[in-house]
Amino acid sequence: MTLDTPFPSRRPGRRSGRAVAQVLNPMRRYFWFFILTFALAATGCGPKLSKVSGRLLKDGAPQSFDEDQYVTVSFRPEKVGDEEGSDTYPATINRSAGTYEVELPPGTYFVNILVPPKGFEVPDSSSGKPAKPIPPPAGDLAGGKKYEIKSSMTLDLPIP
Repeated sequence: MTLDTPFPSRRPGRRSGRAVAQVLNPMRRYFWFFILTFALAATGCGPKLSKVSGRLLKDGAPQSFDEDQYVTVSFRPEKVGDEEGSDTYPATINRSAGTYEVELPPGTYFVNILVPPKGFEVPDSSSGKPAKPIPPPAGDLAGGKKYEIKSSMTLDLPIP
């Protein structure tokens, strides 16, 4: 070694901390690129859902309900028996406004609406009182009015 060359600060063959960071930095970029790509791809998977909302109508006029009144609206697929057709989709009901909202896959559905008479009480099993019979939903469970849902839409439903 001559005096005019500076003394090497590291041994040959070893990388400095900066050099190691330069090698790992592209690997980190690839890692995050694959994670982001996978996350974006996963969000596109699954069935597309249609948002169906509307009003509940009694004799053509919007109907509102008391907050303690029992009201159900459910959508049952026409094709029952396969994996996708065995679910029933209950709607979320805004009683004071008389509206409903549900998200479901496109298809043909039977819609069942149940609105017991005012003053109807759901029996408490601990009270020992006999249960009053519940009136059947509009268009019994075997049927109901049939609707074709192709995409998100507004659908006003008549209450019998």
